Amino acid sequence: MLREILNHMKPLTLLLCICMATGLFAQKTISGVVSSGSDHRPLYRASVYIDGSSKSTYTDANGKFSLQTTGESGQLIVSHIGYLLYKTDISSHSPATLNVVLTEKATSLSEVTVQGGKSRRKENMKIFLPAFLGDDNFGRKARILNEEVLRLTHRYDTLVNPQNKTRTITEVLTVQTNSPLEVELPLTGYHLFLDLSFWEYRKNFMSIDVNSQAYYRFAPIVAKNAGQQKKFERFRKEAYYNSAKHFCRSLYRNQLRSNGFAVNLYLRDSAKANAFVAGRAALTVPETDTVFHDPNANRFDFENFFIPYSYDEKVIYHLKGGMMKIKYYDHWGDGPFNLEQKRKPGFDAEKYHNSNDDSYMICLSDTCIVRSNGTTPGRQLMFLGKITRKRFGALLPDDYEPPVATSADLEKQKDE
Repeated sequence: MLREILNHMKPLTLLLCICMATGLFAQKTISGVVSSGSDHRPLYRASVYIDGSSKSTYTDANGKFSLQTTGESGQLIVSHIGYLLYKTDISSHSPATLNVVLTEKATSLSEVTVQGGKSRRKENMKIFLPAFLGDDNFGRKARILNEEVLRLTHRYDTLVNPQNKTRTITEVLTVQTNSPLEVELPLTGYHLFLDLSFWEYRKNFMSIDVNSQAYYRFAPIVAKNAGQQKKFERFRKEAYYNSAKHFCRSLYRNQLRSNGFAVNLYLRDSAKANAFVAGRAALTVPETDTVFHDPNANRFDFENFFIPYSYDEKVIYHLKGGMMKIKYYDHWGDGPFNLEQKRKPGFDAEKYHNSNDDSYMICLSDTCIVRSNGTTPGRQLMFLGKITRKRFGALLPDDYEPPVATSADLEKQKDE
């Protein structure tokens, strides 16, 4: 009898062992020591975190830290006041122990003012806040808790066209910080800690361009009650949908249309456009006139141009200079409208589309990387339009996923 019971237990025991092993391999602990490069002394209270996540810790009095991760790829950031930022790529194959040496910054903490010989801080902040946090509801509600660490430089650049001697005057505002920014995001329920490496605003009579490089981590705000938690979840969904992260994730997963995105491709290179239509790899040739690819189809197939690069990255190849018009279909504020779902004959999906929600994406490189979490390294892709209104005030952790639609929601959409 006992032998019979044990025989029945063996498969279950094996299954439990496999599950436990899977759980163990999914977690990884990274530990190490942070010290100063000038005198090799350990640094206390250095911030150690995974960029874009809520996984963070601080070094102790001996400069030691220990941080648990999921084992997925990302960037480990080490930050300390008065020192240059340290960053390194990590993955499941990265060393479990690190020896981090930080380099001291050159000390220059005074505010720089170029125009007028007097402080323009109030005027500069009026430019900076909406351009940095966003001019939408998320940006207006967000609040920087330590504005005193901001160093703002304002100037005007004049560019002369050598052919017709015309002048273009560009207003430039650059911002740096001497310690991490602390930003309160009351709508989505997060505290944002942000190491701003570079931020620049350029405005002329033709356009406004904002460029930045930043590393950040999140600390959730504890909800006071269930009602506030529901509000947090509602605003997180609103911040996520029709954002650059939402689009890039949908692109990576080959789920653009099911997430409400219809994409047209505009190519200035006719040879590339012809190659795309022919379903073969495109060649790099001189630019010619603009070519519209299937402008009435409202769909774009990346099969020949979007291929795996690593286990969590894909690359858009051969589309440098290509511009994609992104039409977004929204289910009346309750998430994206599924364009793949079959509906009754004569159904008009255009009632779910608002042209004010349209955006554009431009490939600035012939190899543009898109990661599984919806992020893109460097300035390989540039977005224009509605997507760009969501800035740091609407930022969400890289691992945020909106709630899955219920079967009742799907049935409701099918019957419409």
